[in-house]
Amino acid sequence: MNTVIVPQTPSLNDLVGLCVRALIRRFHLNRDWIIGLVGERGSGKSLGGSNIAIKDFAMNNEPVFSNMQIKLQVDVGDDFAAPHGIPGGSVVYETQHIDKQSFLALDGRYEGGCLFFDEFNLEYGEARRSTANVNLMTDRAVQQLRKLQCGLIYTVINEMYVDNRIRDNTDVFIRCSDVALNAGNLGSRMTQGTVFEWMLYPMTARLVGNDQMWDKVHKAIGPIRMTLGHLWGSIDTLERQAAGMTKYTDTKQLLPMEIKESPGVRQAINQWKWLEDAMDRFWRNHEADGDVIEINSDDFREELGVNRDRWPMASAKLYSLIPDMERKGRGKRYGRYLIPNKVLQVV
Repeated sequence: MNTVIVPQTPSLNDLVGLCVRALIRRFHLNRDWIIGLVGERGSGKSLGGSNIAIKDFAMNNEPVFSNMQIKLQVDVGDDFAAPHGIPGGSVVYETQHIDKQSFLALDGRYEGGCLFFDEFNLEYGEARRSTANVNLMTDRAVQQLRKLQCGLIYTVINEMYVDNRIRDNTDVFIRCSDVALNAGNLGSRMTQGTVFEWMLYPMTARLVGNDQMWDKVHKAIGPIRMTLGHLWGSIDTLERQAAGMTKYTDTKQLLPMEIKESPGVRQAINQWKWLEDAMDRFWRNHEADGDVIEINSDDFREELGVNRDRWPMASAKLYSLIPDMERKGRGKRYGRYLIPNKVLQVV
C-alpha cells in the first residue's frame, strides 16, 4: 500500500494516491525499479505495463514518460472528497513523450520519475545488436537509473530479445497471458483482451527478499488474474503503429532502422470502419435512453448487425472503440456498457 501523507487540505491526486494500492513497488525502497513484461502478441503486456506505470508511479505524484500515449481519468466522488474539505472531480494521469537523445544522455528531466517503453527492443535494447552504439548507450542509461532515482518498465515478446545487460538489471519479469486462450476458455469462445494472468519472476531481492529470488528457489509467484479490458481506451498502441513514430538513423549506429506503417496495419484499421458506423447508429437511437447495455447480449449484437461467427472479434474491438468515440469529438455519450467483470461508464 502506498503510504501517502495527506496534507491538511489535500488535492484530489493525494486522495487517489491514498486509496490505490501499488502493484509491484515497495515504497520504502529506492525508486529505481526495473520491471519487464514478456509474453506473446496480444498477451496484455502494454495494458499491464501502463497499469503499473500509472498505479506505482503517476499516482504517487511522479512523472511518467513513455514512447506510447497513455491517458487515464479517475473520478473522485463528492461523498469521498467532502470530508477532506474539497469538492469531488477528476484526476487525469497522462504520460509525457520520451525523447530518445535526452534519455540516452541521462537528462535530468527524468529524475524522480518513471520510463515506460512499449516493445523496448525495437529501438533501444535489441539483443542482436549487442555492439551497436545505441545498445551500449542504452545499457549505460539503464545501469545509471539509480543515480536519477528513475523507474523503468518495458515490454518485449521474449526476454531474450533484449540485451543481456538489461536482463541482468531487471528486478522482476512478469510473464503475461490472455485467459481467453486457456484450453477451457477456447471452447467457450471467451472474448480476448479482457482478463489476463501474470506470473512474477523476482530476479533481484527487491520484491521478495534475498532468500526467495528466482535463482535461489526457482519458483514463480502466481498465476495472478488481472482484469484489464477496461483500460483499452487509455492507451494508444494501434495509433502509434499506424503513425510510424519510431524512427532512428543515428550516424554512429551500426544498423540504422526506420519503422514505417505497413499495408497490413492500415488494412487492419480500415476493416473496423463498419463497426464504428454501427455504433454511431446505435447512439443516435439510444443516446437519450440511459439504459444499461450488456455488450455480449444477443439484442445488442443483433442491433449492430453482427452475425455470431463475427461477434467474438467485434466484441473485443468494442473495448477500444467505445472510449475512442468520445476522443474523436463526436459529442458526449451517455449510457452504460455492462462488460464481463467490468461496468464501463461512457461519458
